[in-house]
Amino acid sequence: VARDEAGNQTQETREVAVDLGPPQVTIGSPSSGLLTRQTAVTVTGTVVDQTQATVTVNGVPASVAWNGNIGAFTATGVPLVEGDNRLLALATDTSGRTATAEVMVTRDTTPPLVDLVAPDRLRRGENASVTAGVTDSSAIASVVLRLDGQTLGTFAMPPYTASFSVPPGAAIGSDLTLTGV
Repeated sequence: VARDEAGNQTQETREVAVDLGPPQVTIGSPSSGLLTRQTAVTVTGTVVDQTQATVTVNGVPASVAWNGNIGAFTATGVPLVEGDNRLLALATDTSGRTATAEVMVTRDTTPPLVDLVAPDRLRRGENASVTAGVTDSSAIASVVLRLDGQTLGTFAMPPYTASFSVPPGAAIGSDLTLTGV
């Protein structure tokens, strides 16, 4: 309260927030365990703090949209290396207190290795089978076996084996193309 000699007074009231703890931060996306072939990801989440903390993800500054003491953050272009990547969101409040949240993301840009096993020679009308041996550092999503561009079979699980026969119109000495993708 301020009062002058004439007896006039003014009162000013101000509320002060008591901030006794560090911020709280969570990552909403991507989910831990994401498998991608992208070179970078966008990381989103929330941060709760009385002093509107800043957020970085693996050193990439995030934009934060505040609604009271709750902020929605977005870090765009967080780089990924081949293999496992630890994405660490770091929230820092104005007092220097920090909090972290993390998820694991895997970048895989190496295609599966395919080894086809089939007879080297066949006669017209003869039946045979082709088997694909497929290996990868990640789970195999699907295998498609084709003969001269025509699908013999699509497989989600091993064994990756399909039967085929030499087409009746095949010329003597012609080649058939087996493909596994």
